[in-house]
Amino acid sequence: MNIDEKGPVAAKSYPGPSWSDDAHRPHFRPNYSRNGYVWAYGAMIHREGKVLVQTAKSRNTASWLHFLDSLEGFVPEGKVYLIVDALPLHWTMDTMLWNWGHPRFEFVPVPKAAAWLNLIEGSWKILDQRALAGRSCPDTATVAAAIMAGTDEWNRHPTPFLWGRPPKPKRVFKSTYTYRL
Repeated sequence: MNIDEKGPVAAKSYPGPSWSDDAHRPHFRPNYSRNGYVWAYGAMIHREGKVLVQTAKSRNTASWLHFLDSLEGFVPEGKVYLIVDALPLHWTMDTMLWNWGHPRFEFVPVPKAAAWLNLIEGSWKILDQRALAGRSCPDTATVAAAIMAGTDEWNRHPTPFLWGRPPKPKRVFKSTYTYRL
């Protein structure tokens, strides 16, 4: 399972799609004011495509541990490998003590400069497009509500994330030749 945090997500107006139906760029007036920030913590079961997202007012150890506590009810039974990046928050003493108290979870680090190996990074982009694109969020509560609504919509129609490509189809030859020596 992949876990990570996203943020800060600003309370502002977000642009809609880059092209409209009539092939013209839609008009968007950017809003440069920031009315607060929200952090999002997320976990994704990549084979099923289901995600768990929680929002917090700041990125700190207390909100991270609260998110880790919610994983117990989200993941299936058995051993769980949590793929995390090298952010110091993920490797604090409090996190390691949490892990010691939850022996079925095991943290697996992603190598530095290889964030693309963590599959949840791609899902953050998709969640942004589904939840925030074209919305005006005047405060942090609206941002958090939009992220949670996007997560609920995602889980209604989950998209599995799998590594690799499907195998190439086997070639079927029209005729088989037999050569004799």
